Amino acid sequence: MRNEIVLDLETKRAPSNWGERDLASVGVSVVGTWFSANDQFRIFRESEISSELAPLLKAADRTIGFFITKFDLPVLQSYVDFDLGEL
Repeated sequence: MRNEIVLDLETKRAPSNWGERDLASVGVSVVGTWFSANDQFRIFRESEISSELAPLLKAADRTIGFFITKFDLPVLQSYVDFDLGEL
């Protein structure tokens, strides 16, 4: 079975100018996830992203989300020490 993660995040605020898309500045409130490997849902708070969620994303075979490459991953990028664009 593939190790897939479905994720969606909620931000603390909207970008001040949607044209600029300074997504690193919006902050994360929570990231909701579902893991195919164990069929479990899990919520990660902002303080858990780099220590708990990041290793799981790195180990996943595939990361799935709505508008993930244009929004979710750019928002999460400032919380991890590897390029999320490679997922």
